[in-house]
Amino acid sequence: MSSFVGHSVAAVTVYAISNPWKDIRRCRGANFVWLSWLVIVACFPDIDYGIKALRQYVDGETVRITHSFSGALLLPVLTVMVLWVFRPLTGRPAQGPWSNKIAQLAGAGLSH
Repeated sequence: MSSFVGHSVAAVTVYAISNPWKDIRRCRGANFVWLSWLVIVACFPDIDYGIKALRQYVDGETVRITHSFSGALLLPVLTVMVLWVFRPLTGRPAQGPWSNKIAQLAGAGLSH
């Protein structure tokens, strides 16, 4: 799955698996923003295609830093931290149940 389209499809699949059908059919507002963020999370490790400094060459092999396990989970972990920090402003976790959102973030990030 080495394309932005493939990773976007993976993010949409992760979202579809963990949401009721009625939420998928009415994917607007906050749901659309969340789905869009999952697509960004899924495609984020491919940033090393554009930023050469994120690619290392070891013994003639290309090591892509953002495609590592920790690199793929960087944006999901940062997202959870931001949602946790801004939680007091809304009085509830942003966008619904935490366990579902964390699983979606991890699934989208680990599509790599």
